[in-house]
Amino acid sequence: MFFLFLAYPVLEIYLLFKIGAVIGLANTFFYLLASAVFGIGLIRSQGAFLMRNAQNSLAAGKIPANQMLHSILIFLSGAFFIFPGFISDVVGLFLLLPGTRHLAAYLMKKKFAQMLQNGSVRFASNGFGFSTGFTQWPNGMGPQDVGPQSMRDVSPLEIDSQSNHEVIDITPIKKPE
Repeated sequence: MFFLFLAYPVLEIYLLFKIGAVIGLANTFFYLLASAVFGIGLIRSQGAFLMRNAQNSLAAGKIPANQMLHSILIFLSGAFFIFPGFISDVVGLFLLLPGTRHLAAYLMKKKFAQMLQNGSVRFASNGFGFSTGFTQWPNGMGPQDVGPQSMRDVSPLEIDSQSNHEVIDITPIKKPE
């Protein structure tokens, strides 16, 4: 992962010079400028759409999770278009096109479900909104070491002694029929 973090900017600069040599300096500059303007437009439009969509869904009594995830992915697409370079534009295009965006959303949901299942993510509130944290298990313990003997009921507002965050109970409540 560290290698990828270092290799990405080098590869991006290399491609800028190689493609710039083929299409010319002015065309490369205008391509990067147009890409950034397009990305800014995506971010502005998706921000407004996300807010309207969330408000309409909440007003109808629905949780707009799927629509919000796709809006966030399009928002990220715009951010990738703003970054100068061709690789970031390909990633932005990948997140913009419906087929590949659906694939990315599916993979994100699957990964998040795995993290919830193995206990490596938890939800907490620090008084300023929700945040997620990745659980650090003490002394080499893992989620498999936690059993009924170590579990206890907590109220949604009980303060977690390790992180000074409010513990939010996310247990589903069955509606009376």
